[in-house]
Amino acid sequence: MQGHPLQQARETNIWYPFDGLGEWSLAKFLVENLSQTQIDKFLKLDWFQTRERPQFKSKDELFFYMQQLPGCGPKWQCTKLKLKGYESEQAIHLIWRDVLEVTKQLFTNPVYAKHMCYDPHYIYQEQEHQFGEFWMSDDVWKIQDQLPEGATIVPIVLASDKTPVTRHMGGLEMHPLFLMIGNIQADVRMKATLHAWRCTAFMPTPTFVVNSDFQTLLCVRLWHKCMDLVCSNLKVAARVGEYMVDPSARMCYCFTPLISHGADLPEQLMITCIMKNSSPVTTATHKEFGDETPHPPRNGSDTYMLIQQLCNCVDPWNLIVFVREAKKLHLSGVHLPYWRNWRHSNPARFLTPEILHALHKFFFDHVLKWIKQIMVL
Repeated sequence: MQGHPLQQARETNIWYPFDGLGEWSLAKFLVENLSQTQIDKFLKLDWFQTRERPQFKSKDELFFYMQQLPGCGPKWQCTKLKLKGYESEQAIHLIWRDVLEVTKQLFTNPVYAKHMCYDPHYIYQEQEHQFGEFWMSDDVWKIQDQLPEGATIVPIVLASDKTPVTRHMGGLEMHPLFLMIGNIQADVRMKATLHAWRCTAFMPTPTFVVNSDFQTLLCVRLWHKCMDLVCSNLKVAARVGEYMVDPSARMCYCFTPLISHGADLPEQLMITCIMKNSSPVTTATHKEFGDETPHPPRNGSDTYMLIQQLCNCVDPWNLIVFVREAKKLHLSGVHLPYWRNWRHSNPARFLTPEILHALHKFFFDHVLKWIKQIMVL
């Protein structure tokens, strides 16, 4: 912004290109609450004829100023990938950005300064323990007790689902990955206008030159490989910690456990590396789904131990034999799940059902039918 009246004061004016907090607050209010036409009308009011006018005289100048602000976020990058011994019809490209940098950007964003939580706590109403946020759970206390004194938890929340990218033009599909941090209060992070959810990657879904029986398995293995790459720095931070600056400019020693990954049932099975006739969160199989006895959780450590034992006996890239033996253990055939080395992260705990299928459709497809049958009887 050469020639800007505040250019010389740039190094000392933290509100640059605005002249101070007041002008920045006005600009922020206009952008967040008014349309572009309304902003232009506001800036042309006669009220400004007798009062000091802001530096920006139109919506175009205002949005140009906004674009000069720092903090555009981590840059997108494209990585070419291959699977060992298998070719795809087109080159495989992963479009992604560093999720640790995205996490830091969310954690330090001053927009959320008054809506952040950093410490586990209990809330009681009379004698009843109230649950709402992750910070009120027993899990957060277990994690906090294992961290160094003074450490801060930055809970990672992920969401993903296969999405069509093009229609009538090849039917391209990708797996977008979204990230949010659990420090931001739920009522704030769910507001679309506050942009607490950040897109961090587009996972490819290529077509491999292979027997159709193994097409899905190779795509799932590729998805876990992409997740491994995208989340690698977050996993390091979960293990050894990372210094981050909070919205109040305080330095925090942070750890990044994965506490939630929202997905529908097919994607939950893909994440846990379990066959479709089994539960992703318990050890129950389809023959036991009607049992009245609760089944133990399907912990990630137990699942990965089975995968390692299988890999010790069979080459995971010998798909015919590996898949045959994996089915005997109710495994899908994935040998390197992305969560295997993510500290404090367990699929049995972090898998979060999405509302449409787990609540809405479940009620109409099952509960309502049961009620109708009971009423008829």
